[in-house]
Amino acid sequence: MAGEAPQFERRDSTPPERDAPLERGDEVGEYRIVRVLGSGGFGTVYEAVQPKIDKHVAIKLLSRKHSSDSEAVARFVDEARLANGIGHRNIVGTFSFGELADGRCYHVMDYVDGEALDAMIAREGKVSIPDCVQLLRGVAGALDAAHERGIVHRDLKPANVLVGREDDVAVARIIDFGIAKLLGEDAPRERTESGAILGTPEYMAPEQCRGRGVDARTDVYAFGVLAYELLTGQRPFAGEDRVDLFLKITSRAPQPPSELRPELPRAVDALVLGLLEKDPAARPERLSDVARALGDVLRDVPAESAKARVWPWLLAAAAVAVVGALMLRPPSRAAVAASSVAIPVAPPVASHAAPAPAPLPATAPTRVKVEIQGGPSGAEVLGPDGRSLGSVPGVIELPGAEAVTLTFRKKGFVSQKRELHPREERTLTVTLTKAPPRAQPGPDDPEDPFQ
Repeated sequence: MAGEAPQFERRDSTPPERDAPLERGDEVGEYRIVRVLGSGGFGTVYEAVQPKIDKHVAIKLLSRKHSSDSEAVARFVDEARLANGIGHRNIVGTFSFGELADGRCYHVMDYVDGEALDAMIAREGKVSIPDCVQLLRGVAGALDAAHERGIVHRDLKPANVLVGREDDVAVARIIDFGIAKLLGEDAPRERTESGAILGTPEYMAPEQCRGRGVDARTDVYAFGVLAYELLTGQRPFAGEDRVDLFLKITSRAPQPPSELRPELPRAVDALVLGLLEKDPAARPERLSDVARALGDVLRDVPAESAKARVWPWLLAAAAVAVVGALMLRPPSRAAVAASSVAIPVAPPVASHAAPAPAPLPATAPTRVKVEIQGGPSGAEVLGPDGRSLGSVPGVIELPGAEAVTLTFRKKGFVSQKRELHPREERTLTVTLTKAPPRAQPGPDDPEDPFQ
């Protein structure tokens, strides 16, 4: 990787048993602490604000114990560098790095106004289908971008995915590249001992459980566990201990998601279980393609209305209350009349035809902005009518009502058509492949200017 990791002076003094927590109003560089967002063995994450421009950020403060460990600090720096090197909107970026007077290291990150995905799953159980689709698309796009740059996260799990809202649409942003691995010739020497098992057991792929080499397909498996948990409310495997869990991960087939959530189409089973294949070579390569297919399959699943769930319960409760009152004492005529009013009944059917309802006023179609990512840079984006909408990378504007087919083209590359659903997805990643060399056309042969 380009650049050298910042060097920090190692403190020889014995660190205290507990780090002094930062309080509201404490200054860290140009920022002031607002509150604690979370803490763990590595240290603490705070919400902070830049007073002059009222910009909210998150500050990840490494514990004093880890700040005195050169390897831990190097991994802390790697985390920020790898995340920033990807530069994807669904990955939390880091834009500042420093050290407190007491020697603790910190970096300043984008602040996400929301909650961790594990908290969302714990609160909702089975997450709504629209949110599932949006979150999986965001995570898939971020991981594909990382894999294209030779970066493997290795610890994808709901706790490392933050969920915010933009125009009431769920947006996922990945955090914690602390144990990420850079593959290829530029990869630094592994910072852990050979054979060490890194990751969270419930989300580890079979090859991780065995302590073998990992690559992008390891993230594909973890994405499958995350998708399974989002759709069903539970993980594909659980064990009494780590040995029992690893045995199930490496040898047993997970229960199909549709058996745990009957409204899921059977096609979901094939897509999710394909991500959880024991053999890494059998897993799909591009997660965005899987997420898009899941969105297509789940589009026709009816969204259960909260009112539809509550209304029958209220009606039944009202009926029970009235029946109970009637059984306790003989009701008066007034009481019977009052109780009958409390339970809505269908109006009598008129003997003549009811007038046709008035037509709803027409509304202008909503237009949404869609971010186009990927490459090659400068590729042209064409709408269904063949008109140019912009170029890659960039932002285009589309009607939010229906699916549209976009064409991407650039000279020297194979043109590509992609279907987009603006109402559901606000980001699209495109990768055009170079066109194979062609023989020189004859004088009578037409030539495609985009090949």
